[in-house]
Amino acid sequence: MDKDFGICGRNKEISEIQQFISDHVEQNKSGILYLTGPPGTGKTMSVNLVLNKVDNIGKIHLNCFKATSSKSVLTKIWEALNMGSSTRKNESEMIAKLASKLSGRTCKPFLMVLDEMDQLPKSSNSNLYSTLFSWTKLSFSKLIIVGIANTLNLTSRCQTVVKILGSEYNQVQKIIFRPYSSRDISSILNWYLENDENFEEALVDPKAIEMISKKFARDKGDIRGALNALRDAVDDVLTVNRQKKKKEEDERRFQSFPTPPSTPPPYPCKEKTNIASVANSVKKRQRQSHYHNDNALAHHEIILVCLHKFCSASKDGGVDKRELYGKVSDILARYGSDSSKTSIDASLEQLEMQGLLVFKKRAGMQSPRIILKASDSEVKQLAHNEELIKDFIY
Repeated sequence: MDKDFGICGRNKEISEIQQFISDHVEQNKSGILYLTGPPGTGKTMSVNLVLNKVDNIGKIHLNCFKATSSKSVLTKIWEALNMGSSTRKNESEMIAKLASKLSGRTCKPFLMVLDEMDQLPKSSNSNLYSTLFSWTKLSFSKLIIVGIANTLNLTSRCQTVVKILGSEYNQVQKIIFRPYSSRDISSILNWYLENDENFEEALVDPKAIEMISKKFARDKGDIRGALNALRDAVDDVLTVNRQKKKKEEDERRFQSFPTPPSTPPPYPCKEKTNIASVANSVKKRQRQSHYHNDNALAHHEIILVCLHKFCSASKDGGVDKRELYGKVSDILARYGSDSSKTSIDASLEQLEMQGLLVFKKRAGMQSPRIILKASDSEVKQLAHNEELIKDFIY
């Protein structure tokens, strides 16, 4: 496999992924690699580029967010291992057969990528986290798992993994994808402008590229958000330009004796996307979520504002995490947001990654204390829902 894949800002991470897989294949041993980092930092793209170069072992790439059930996940693994039809088999039978397939003396290395692994579907019959990760501990197992998630700490959503792996948990290798810098984002955007057919008609002011790069470098280095914002800005400009051309063509068509223009039209063939158009697009994108559903950002804001209210009322400026679950569930339901512990934990972790809160563990207490670090002005600035701010801050 090539050492340099030519991805701006991610050659080091790609090389580490490549080396991890190569070492485990050559040594015929199982292993777990965990990739983490904010959304839009190239985790999935990096893994896919490595997968395209791996052609001597069995492999499967599972998007856990799109999986409808635990059996659908098992079925896809079953099919990737060429084990025939699974129509008449229940989950327990499939798990037993898959475990046998992946642990025999003659079994071959198998690479399993779990994208969005913190979104694995739940099952009443089996714990999918327990099942998949336990396969790496079977005798003669050569299963290599590459997990991808935005959650910084593997154990926060996968408590059962710790119990399964035991002392071997420290052997799980982790690669953290840091946010893209403004220089990286600028280089990537310019590459897309030159090579992507979606930008074929675009002529973008270099200052607009510089502005959008700096904006999204400050906002968790999200290259996906930067690309979408640029595409929206270009589309807006091209739409206006096309409408202008159509209007002039219609006017000429309905003239009784049209006179061909002696000079070219006053507008260029390529309309320039300037700073103003990009700024509008960036504002639209920053109001939207970088997560997988439209409620994610609203959920994030509700948790932040509720924390502000509860922490402000306490003597130490904090609130017990277990108490928080009960306090915010009704509030989340009122605003149509997910009130499950999993969703609340996800929002808390994102707030922690942004430095807006910290968890403090206390001796003899199982539940940590949440201390809010954001000031009143920061909370008001980060929360966009005026009704929410009015209800809980004023």
